[in-house]
Amino acid sequence: MKNVRAFWITCLTVLSTCAVAADEWIRLLHPELNGQFVAQLQSQGIAARLEGDGKIFYPASKQAAVTWLAKEFISNDLPSQRSISFNDPSTGHAFISKLQALGVPYVVKQRHGAQWVVWESGHEEAVASARAAGEAEAEKQREAWLNGRGKL
Repeated sequence: MKNVRAFWITCLTVLSTCAVAADEWIRLLHPELNGQFVAQLQSQGIAARLEGDGKIFYPASKQAAVTWLAKEFISNDLPSQRSISFNDPSTGHAFISKLQALGVPYVVKQRHGAQWVVWESGHEEAVASARAAGEAEAEKQREAWLNGRGKL
């Protein structure tokens, strides 16, 4: 009986080791997105787990699906029609203030060394207004700076 039990324990240990060894992993560029990506993988029926070092492990058999989902997930992080980054911080602050005044839901993200504003879809007119207001405010501040500089 002991030999049979030892045999099955050995088999289970070998099988679990093989399963772990067959896993692939991916690490996202922005660690704050790892949990969301794992949840998305799991919602697609892919067994995924996040380790402490930021690696997301998944079955090797799902590599093509995970690669496709990762591309979709990352491209949707900064949607081309619903995100903007400003070179001039004053323009960005004015844009955000106008979004707040208009009640447009948005989030601010740090990506690629810049601050990005991403807003919910369905607010195109309000966003256009906010953008124009942000640019006008930035221009006003630039003119004030140039006028003050000219007095020196």
